[in-house]
Amino acid sequence: MSVTIPQPRVTGDLITAAMYNELIAALEHILTLQVDSANLALANTGKALGWNIGDLKIAARAGDMSNQWLRCDGRTIGSASSGATARANADMLTLYTHLWELTTNATLVIQDSSGVASTRGANALSDFNANKRLPLLDLRGRVVAGLDPDDANLAHSWSKIIGGTGGSQVHRLIATEMPIHSHNSGIGTGYVVTVAAGTGGAALSGGTNISSTATTASAGGGGEHPNVQPTMTLNYFIYTGL
Repeated sequence: MSVTIPQPRVTGDLITAAMYNELIAALEHILTLQVDSANLALANTGKALGWNIGDLKIAARAGDMSNQWLRCDGRTIGSASSGATARANADMLTLYTHLWELTTNATLVIQDSSGVASTRGANALSDFNANKRLPLLDLRGRVVAGLDPDDANLAHSWSKIIGGTGGSQVHRLIATEMPIHSHNSGIGTGYVVTVAAGTGGAALSGGTNISSTATTASAGGGGEHPNVQPTMTLNYFIYTGL
């Protein structure tokens, strides 16, 4: 939809029918946008246009973007008496409930008001009222993969749940991961085995086979190799609904 921006006008100028119709069309379009899963006309004052609770965005910012957008860095949210480290306020109940219901305690470990890991109660509201802290998603140093509940691409248990984490920054190869290969012993044709004379031993007769072993020199350091792809670091933020 195209909107013509009118030239600056002064008091007394009339709005033409064409301008009026264009304004109405623009307003009708804006009112269809969603905020917190409701049309803009039904959203509370101050809501961020086009965002829903739990939405993420990436920004080149170092800290929280007011109370509407909190960094996804594992800090906690909770009630005013919870001692939460990201935001402790009654206005966090909506996001708290969203994350509580979306995850399990294995993914986001709830804490008591002292910050000690705890167990979840009957529901989000009871834990919020009990002043328990709930962590935000922790995306520090991580990339995001799409949820894969049907093993379409990632056959890992952590890829089946929201907030699941997996992978490693470095990896050390084990024998079964190495390509099939052979080692050069360094023993070429014409290799001579010398048998030292001994006492009491039987003399070798013609056609006797002599077996010997040789150890190849070791190489490599046995260290870990990096798994990190070319990366640029920015901050992830979660929308709180304020």
